[in-house]
Amino acid sequence: MYKCCHLYYEQETNNIYKEVDTCILITHAQYDNIKKYLDNLESLYKLEKTKIHCFGSYIQFSLLILLLSLL
Repeated sequence: MYKCCHLYYEQETNNIYKEVDTCILITHAQYDNIKKYLDNLESLYKLEKTKIHCFGSYIQFSLLILLLSLL
């Protein structure tokens, strides 16, 4: 894994609408082609209004912050 990213999307399945706001881990290849990665996510899972923000620091730093916040 290369970066920790914040992902937001909207999805409608079986007449149920939901908004999802989550964090994901992406590889270096996915980060280098982030537009293609989002397009693939949208088409594979039928997502709408997909937005992603990747943090500037490396994954180790992000995981360290997460662990410290849990303590």
